Amino acid sequence: MEVIRKRIEDKEVDHMAQAKMGDTVKVHYTGKLGTGVIFDTSEGSDPLEFEIGSGSFIPGFEEAVVGMSPGESKKVQNPPERAMAITRKNGL
Repeated sequence: MEVIRKRIEDKEVDHMAQAKMGDTVKVHYTGKLGTGVIFDTSEGSDPLEFEIGSGSFIPGFEEAVVGMSPGESKKVQNPPERAMAITRKNGL
């Protein structure tokens, strides 16, 4: 199981605005395994920037950002099928 903490940062956006499909957002995140081991983080570097719903990032991550407001933080647990994509050699 993967635990991801996300924080949306965009000082130029109305602080009452909520992220929705099609929005481009900047997100700081920390990805952890179920054991608590951090496997990736944006802390100490630039936030991850992506368009919600574009399919350019982990589906469970994109979905969790929907509805968040600038400056908001939350923790999300994604089941494996909503976390990292696994591609097998036979394409299945």
